Order: sequence, then structure tokens, then C-alpha cells
Amino acid sequence: MDRPKASVEKLSISSVVEDILRSRLSSGQAGRYQPDGEKGALFSFCQVFQNEREFSKLPYHPTISKLLQLILRERVCESWLVEENEVEGRDGGEGERREEREGRRDEDHVRCVLMTLRLLIRDDIYQGLLRKETVSLAALGKCFADYAEAYLTGSHQKINSLKEMSNIFQKVSSSGGECVEVCPGVLPWLVRLSGTRDLTLTQCCLCALINICKRVAGVDLVAALSPLPPLLHL
Repeated sequence: MDRPKASVEKLSISSVVEDILRSRLSSGQAGRYQPDGEKGALFSFCQVFQNEREFSKLPYHPTISKLLQLILRERVCESWLVEENEVEGRDGGEGERREEREGRRDEDHVRCVLMTLRLLIRDDIYQGLLRKETVSLAALGKCFADYAEAYLTGSHQKINSLKEMSNIFQKVSSSGGECVEVCPGVLPWLVRLSGTRDLTLTQCCLCALINICKRVAGVDLVAALSPLPPLLHL
């Protein structure tokens, strides 16, 4: 059981993406790959597979499965997400501007990781795998709460990543919202964000709440948060 995991750990996300895109090209499907580190590789993956919904049926599905494992193990974890989330500009002239530039690059990297995860879990099989990764869901929930708090207090720099995460929670809650119990801190923010003026963000949060309320326990959890005030803003 441990051997497959060991082999995955030796791979890098960039190399796995490159293998996937080469496999796609060799199978006669359109695609392009512009290597530029991990962030560039993931962006290329998202561009090439933006309309794909059945990754598990592709002939190179095992390699895509490795990509999902790597993303969950090495990126959708608290150490990486929180570290990237805390990169902020600091006082000090040019040093501050340099930190801000690095923060934006880091945020782009986070967004590319989240975009890739969102695309992968369009596939029901991959979506089921994410639901079982309680550690990854908990890390994602913490990052979502941090981003949501920043957004609601006036910082819109990370709105795109916030949208990606709200979409991910919409998808993983489609089975009835059990996954939210792994990261209960997400629920209050889904309620609060459901009344924002951003259409995509509002839609994803509302859909996630609807999914959660398919279970009696979910209805009780949402009702306890008094969701009416945010919804009155719609």
C-alpha cells in the first residue's frame, strides 16, 4: 500500500503536468504547453482542459490521478496555503514594493492550484476522492475563512481565489454537505458571502448552502447562523 505513495512523492507537479500534456498531444488532441515552472504548468493544464469533465475516462487518467494526489498532498495543505496566504507587503520602501510583487505572484500560484483542483473535481470520481481527504478539506476551509474575512473587510486582492474555493465547496457539498462537517468554520462564511454583490461568489455560496440543506442536520446548522440578513442584500 505504501509503494504507490512513495513513487508519487518523487514526482513534481510540473513534471506530471508535462507528462499529461504530452500524452494529450500524442493522442492527437489539441493542446499546448509553455513551461514556466509549476505555476505556468498548472495554468497550461487549465487552458488545455478547461472544457473537460470526465478525466477518469481519458487514456492517461493514471497520470492525472497522480497530479490530483500531488496537489492534495503538497499544495492543498495548511502549511502551504497558510504560508502563501500570509505573504503580505511590509514597510520599507522598495522592500515593501518587492514583497507586494512577490505576494501577487504567490497569489497567482495559489489561484492556479485552486483552478486545477476545481477542474479535476468536475469528474465525479475525483470529487469523491477529495471528499475523503479530510486534512485537505480542513486546510481549504481555513484558507477560505481567511480569504473571506479579508474580502468582507474591504480587501479584494484575493477575490479570484475566493471564487475558486467557493466553487470547490459547492461541488464537494453536492452529496449533501457532509464534507462541511470536516471544516465547520466554512459554513458561517458561506452564509455571509451569499449576500455579496459578486454574482459568481454569491451563486456558488448559495448553491453550496442549498446542497448542505439537503440533510436535516445541515438545515439545523444553517438555521442556527441566522442566514436571513445576508440574503436580504440580494
